[in-house]
Amino acid sequence: MISPTSSATSSDQHLWKIIRDTSARLGWSAYVQFIDEVMSPVDTPRNSAALPGTANAGLQPPNGDTYFILKGATETFVARNCAGLTAAITDDSTADTDVVQRSPQLYLVEMFWCYWHEVGMLAATVDRLAQCVQEPVGNSGTDALAALRTEALLPARDLLLSYLQDVASRLSFVQRQTEYKRQYGLLAPSPGEKPFVSHLRFSRAFSKLLLCCAEFYKELDNSTIVADGLPVLYLLQEVHFILAESMEYHYGEIARRARQEMLVRQWILDRPEVRAFLPRRIMVPYPERWMGSADAMNALLGWTDTSTFFYRRLAVFGERLLLSIRFGRWDEGADMESARNWAMYWRPEILGYLHAYRAVMKVDLSAA
Repeated sequence: MISPTSSATSSDQHLWKIIRDTSARLGWSAYVQFIDEVMSPVDTPRNSAALPGTANAGLQPPNGDTYFILKGATETFVARNCAGLTAAITDDSTADTDVVQRSPQLYLVEMFWCYWHEVGMLAATVDRLAQCVQEPVGNSGTDALAALRTEALLPARDLLLSYLQDVASRLSFVQRQTEYKRQYGLLAPSPGEKPFVSHLRFSRAFSKLLLCCAEFYKELDNSTIVADGLPVLYLLQEVHFILAESMEYHYGEIARRARQEMLVRQWILDRPEVRAFLPRRIMVPYPERWMGSADAMNALLGWTDTSTFFYRRLAVFGERLLLSIRFGRWDEGADMESARNWAMYWRPEILGYLHAYRAVMKVDLSAA
């Protein structure tokens, strides 16, 4: 009987560890902690996270414009925690140094993270919420928000109006769609539309890779055979080259900017005024507090019946996997052992992505 294959340590894991660490540093818990420190009164010791040029300045301007403080703080948070690709390169690393030399300002973020939050209606939810304070909610039976008490939003009125007024400085839905299509061949659905299964090159190749990994795990757990990593290697190379074809000089900057804007939206949905306005399900154990508000809006307007929990899982796990493929050295110099190590290291993310995809798309990935 053959012993189960164990995961070997290789230089690949240096890059992968940095990807996981960066993902955690940009996560909700770290973000909320940072914003809470920035928003704290100037006379408290928590003001150590002050924005550049505003240290000990109070962080609360006379007009009380919380939105622009939030926007600046979020930009600072992402800049501090979004590791540049050069940080992932060491003498024994297998990161693609050719990519780094051509584009040294690339960051470890993917528009794929924003794409799945877009599909989960994060941006649409905040836009609709802001409209509630700009225009009276309709009294007709056709407006699902008509029965809600809009006075609960009054304490957040200035925040939401500033969000609306700042629309010109944010990436528009069309701009984000353009980037999703250019990077991955994907389009996010408009509110009320169902997400669709794409059959374009990236989607086909990425789906085949994940399904190949699922088969690889079955072989890996079978103590009577040796799991074959060669099919995984070939599919990693295919996805790597597809992602490389779409990269341009502004790739990382757009992804970082979009990430900042989505984080701001998450923070707005976590405001106590918003949670009081929307009928949340308080017994659902959301890992991130803003999810309850997003799910409530989706249910009220009939946008989607799938919890934001699964869209968030697709975003986080998908981003980690794509970063490890995009910036890893998966050219002709890669070997089967590196592919085996990759599949074993990222097993939680791959299986988690497959499960969340079935929950969101209502189909098995093998049918995509």
